[in-house]
Amino acid sequence: MLNQKEKEIKKKESIVRLAEIEEKNDKNEELTVADLKFLYEIDSPIEGSDYFMWKKIDEIRSKRNPKSDLSLIYGIPEETIATSLEDFETNEILCFCGDLFFDGDRVPESFKKLEYVVGNANFYHLKGAQGLENLQCVTGVARFDNLLSAQWLNSLRRIGAAASFDRLVEASGLENLESVGDAIFPCLMDAHGLKKLKQIHGLASFRSLVKADGLGNLMFIGEDAQFSSLMDAQGLCNLEFIEGTADFEKLVDSCGLEKLKVIGEIARFDKLCDAQGLESLQIIGESAWFCVLDDARGLNSLQIIGKDARFSYLVNSSGLDNLQVIQEDAYFERLESAYNFKNLKKIGGNARFYSLDNKNDKERILSVTDGEVAFVAPFDYPGFDMSDDRIFEECSTTSHRK
Repeated sequence: MLNQKEKEIKKKESIVRLAEIEEKNDKNEELTVADLKFLYEIDSPIEGSDYFMWKKIDEIRSKRNPKSDLSLIYGIPEETIATSLEDFETNEILCFCGDLFFDGDRVPESFKKLEYVVGNANFYHLKGAQGLENLQCVTGVARFDNLLSAQWLNSLRRIGAAASFDRLVEASGLENLESVGDAIFPCLMDAHGLKKLKQIHGLASFRSLVKADGLGNLMFIGEDAQFSSLMDAQGLCNLEFIEGTADFEKLVDSCGLEKLKVIGEIARFDKLCDAQGLESLQIIGESAWFCVLDDARGLNSLQIIGKDARFSYLVNSSGLDNLQVIQEDAYFERLESAYNFKNLKKIGGNARFYSLDNKNDKERILSVTDGEVAFVAPFDYPGFDMSDDRIFEECSTTSHRK
């Protein structure tokens, strides 16, 4: 995972590389195969691409002969490269350059040798992929929205942008897929066919997946990880980075997430009861939702929570020994001891610690909190005790760091 500074460096490197390629192209100098692979995004998307870079890429490509370029890249004859559907009628096509829009519900015989699509591939109406058994790479978006079986896609290794498999229930046939942009599998119930998938550069949508078996090689998710139905995470044993929100709202046991180091945005573990599988987690970029967790053992590596920390059922701070920063509000309504908050340096917002009695614990929390600190629950708080004399101690109800 790259931090923001590293991403900016990568983007600058891409801009410089693109400028060099443009200069060589304008001077009619020969581009190397490495230059061409970069320009056509053959092995990976160009780092830091935005509207202006895409416009520049299109401008450079428009001045070149794509068939000649792709012939050099793939080592295939120019006559096997198509730029329109009509080309399939006269030649045996191995590569398509441009956006391939096919609106039929069956793959034609003429597509049988197709290996590469340098652009987007829209197979929206296909229900079966027989005839695409040689397809290895789509550098852009691949739409298989109505595909019911991926059985014939066993050569597919890479999809550069969104991989849309909206109706696929099981992933058999995708055993060689290693990398995608967005992974859109909202109905997938069985991920065993994705055993080689290592990187999802964008969104990972697995909203129906209950068990993660089959995703054992997945290491990186570049945007949100939608596992909202997941009950068993043991198949995610190599996952290290989630750059967006991690949605594990139904997960009770974190076993299987032992290598997860970073969640870039919100960490949703709404029903998690056992955090011992999160032993490597160091950073949560935004809010941390551990709404019913009563024991934080397993979170010993956690150092930073970028927004709110919601640990409303946590009883003691054991396991949060290395937590240093909570950038916004802290909700620890049932916490009885803050003894293990020895490294906590900052709570940037307000703090709720309704169950703390120890004077030293209270002073520790007050010393690191920028906002207001409530040590007594309001009347409408669940479990509020009307006989608790503390509610009448006005001076201790709410304190503010000076």
